[in-house]
Amino acid sequence: MSSFVLDWREFHEKADNTELPEALKKVGSKPDYIENLYILGLVYLNLHKDKQAQSVFK
Repeated sequence: MSSFVLDWREFHEKADNTELPEALKKVGSKPDYIENLYILGLVYLNLHKDKQAQSVFK
């Protein structure tokens, strides 16, 4: 069984300091990397783009 710990607080801080183009670029380079996806979703939420955030979180 594999387990890992995600630092959710760190992700929220990164999202607060990340612009949308940068978040999109990171997801484009590593689309299966959970950190990049979560940060992109948070960036969308920060921009009040709820539908896009919901799509990312799904």
